[in-house]
Amino acid sequence: MKAVLLIALLTMAAPVWAAQVWTAPAALKIRESATAPDSPEQMIALEAAKREYAAFQIALRSDTDIASVTALPTELSGAGTISARRVSIWRQHYVDTIDGRLPDPLSPLRSVDLKAGVTQPLYVEIEIPASAREGDYAGAVSLRADGKEFARVNVRLRVYGFALPATPALTTAFGLLDEPMAEQEGLTKGTAAYERYRRAYYGILLEHGLSAYNIPADLNTDEGARYLNDPRMTSFVIPYSEDDAVQKKTLQRLKSGGWLDKGFFYVVDEPVNKEQYANLIKICERLHALEPRARIIAPYYRGPDFDEKTTVFDLLTGKLDIWCYNTFYHQPDELAKRQAAGDEVWDYVCCGPGKPYANFFIQNDGIDHRILFWQNWKYDTTGLLYWCANYWNGKDTGTKDPWVDMATIKFINKDVYGDGSLLYPGRKAGYPGPLPSLRLKIIRQGMQDYDYIAMAAAAAGPARVRRIVDTQAASWSDYQKDPIALNATRARLAALILADKIGS
Repeated sequence: MKAVLLIALLTMAAPVWAAQVWTAPAALKIRESATAPDSPEQMIALEAAKREYAAFQIALRSDTDIASVTALPTELSGAGTISARRVSIWRQHYVDTIDGRLPDPLSPLRSVDLKAGVTQPLYVEIEIPASAREGDYAGAVSLRADGKEFARVNVRLRVYGFALPATPALTTAFGLLDEPMAEQEGLTKGTAAYERYRRAYYGILLEHGLSAYNIPADLNTDEGARYLNDPRMTSFVIPYSEDDAVQKKTLQRLKSGGWLDKGFFYVVDEPVNKEQYANLIKICERLHALEPRARIIAPYYRGPDFDEKTTVFDLLTGKLDIWCYNTFYHQPDELAKRQAAGDEVWDYVCCGPGKPYANFFIQNDGIDHRILFWQNWKYDTTGLLYWCANYWNGKDTGTKDPWVDMATIKFINKDVYGDGSLLYPGRKAGYPGPLPSLRLKIIRQGMQDYDYIAMAAAAAGPARVRRIVDTQAASWSDYQKDPIALNATRARLAALILADKIGS
């Protein structure tokens, strides 16, 4: 998707402000020291499918302080009308990392004070409704201060003649923790506010195409059924009980509602030693005896430590139903055998791997958060697991305030920023609920990319699409870094999808 914009700085007889204004792709991290390009492009096209979020950035920089800058979007009109209410503008905030200050927290833009010599980026996204008409649209974002417009960004958008699926093509499972949410948001467990925030934290992930481990409701209630029936939700963790009667009751509830195939058991994490493997094997055998269709996962990042000649496949074949490997520990031949036998293959990232692998660390390039989804499709991976989206442990070993300190896992690696944390508590920014990170927005782009790839493969065949994907991701650690090139490649996928629709 080429985000593109026509920028027009208004000419005034006596200009009050002299601000530089330019645009950038959404999957780019703009530093506070960034300056406008020598020859900024004045026309780039935004292209998007129906039921997609199209996104780009506006960067502002001034030689003098400018107070209370606001941005006002217009509706987009042309082939149809897309309301200005579907245009969201976010202020980007900065956090310290080992690689300097980088943008990550986002808050809805009310107004922002520009400081002389400091670049301030805004993140703009347009929600394309499923009902949008195919064709060209035009709109603008008006930048204002002291009640006067000092710059206008004209937006050109082309809406494709196809829609992304309501259910993402890639299954996801992302962790959420109630305790740090309550601590950071000042909530008391069991109160109405606490439950409302639990739903909001779950909801913000779902809005970005991601399914949390646990739904924020009892599985046995009507509210639980509504969450389980939501087409956007691709997975959930089935509550585990050592009581056979309780476990059978849960499984029967899920079977009768048609939800069992979305659920999976996640009881043992990253087994390494003999005791962990023995416990995992015992659990797998018990659960499969209770319900042969039950799916079980146990993410792993290495082989067993008690026998160098024995592999995870030797011990867990016939036990696991979902093989979930860390991306640096990929064994394609063995995994292909498991897929041929009917098992699923997922992957995960966490505190590792580091560069040059893609991950969700703040200090990684923006495209690293997006290319991971291209790599998932390249390696026939149908699910992505991530251990947590709000890990704020409130201790010196982690972070007490994510707005100030995003070295979240100091007990593992003090030089990793943002691991296990893709959200920010809104209370500090005066917002009643969770706020997204720039990384979460880029992850949504990646989820949309995966949908494009899957749709193009269905239209033109996997072999042809694989050649296109390989131009962007040669391997797990070798991939191109230019978001503009990635957008252009995605446009090639869109052309394949459109050609198939015309042919049919």
